[in-house]
Amino acid sequence: MALVALAALLLAGCGEEEGTPSAPDGAAGGDPGIVHVHGLGRNPADGSLLIATHTGLFRVATGAEAPVRVAGHL
Repeated sequence: MALVALAALLLAGCGEEEGTPSAPDGAAGGDPGIVHVHGLGRNPADGSLLIATHTGLFRVATGAEAPVRVAGHL
């Protein structure tokens, strides 16, 4: 499930859709989550997927359904 969500994020690309306002990081509305992916890596120690983004570093554990923020800002 997590890999399907990740694939959708990667296919979405880097640009914003026309008419979509940009909100500064930490704007009202909570955590923006994964907005723009810069890199992916696999942790050799446990096989988890690491996702480097504009809004921080996220980790997807093996078998997990959703990424968890491990570093960065809201």
